[in-house]
Amino acid sequence: MRIAICDDDERERSCLSRMMQEYQLSRGVNLDCFFFHNGTEFLCDGKGGKYDVVLLDILMPGVSGIQVAEELRELDKNVKIIFISSSSEFAVESYGVRAYHYLLKPLDADLFFGLLDRARSELLLRKEQGFVLKSREGVIWISFSRLEYVEVTNKTVAFHLADGAVYEAAAALADFEEMLLSRKEFIKTHRSYIINLGCVQIIKTNCAVTISGQNIPLSRQRRSQVQNAYIHFL
Repeated sequence: MRIAICDDDERERSCLSRMMQEYQLSRGVNLDCFFFHNGTEFLCDGKGGKYDVVLLDILMPGVSGIQVAEELRELDKNVKIIFISSSSEFAVESYGVRAYHYLLKPLDADLFFGLLDRARSELLLRKEQGFVLKSREGVIWISFSRLEYVEVTNKTVAFHLADGAVYEAAAALADFEEMLLSRKEFIKTHRSYIINLGCVQIIKTNCAVTISGQNIPLSRQRRSQVQNAYIHFL
């Protein structure tokens, strides 16, 4: 699990660092933790999909934690955002960015560790769900959470993953429709495309733009259905 920790207070960062070490020792797990001094530094670090969990201080100079979360949520619909603050003043605002939790300082270790346990369990469950594909490259396991979109060209179905990898299979799109469309995150945008709504950045008039910047065609007949499904999914 990759965790980003953003807090402008050095003492708070040190405290969180110690708690993360204690958590790893108590659970016998290894976590990748990355620390940031302020919101601007964090936002300059990279794109969506880089972290599984982000711990955000609310009151920071320049860009506040709420503002950071708003920009982050535009890039990543799935990241778990946990706010950490000395005041409950902004708890209501946290709902606007679908915060995973809102913790008050000083952190209670049992509560914090339990929250990390729950996040780990949910991430493992999400990553374990997928299917085996017999592609031209060989047999591969494809996780539903990593599958950005599927397209068919002639008699070739291409599976585009969020990390840019593409796997092709000699088949028809109909061979995979029942499996994918039975899940709430997948929808058919065009006769040749199925997209993962969790990887969508914006729905435009004629296309859906993915987090990786791909423009997926949106047919006129399916436009309203896709827009409504996206709103419901969010």
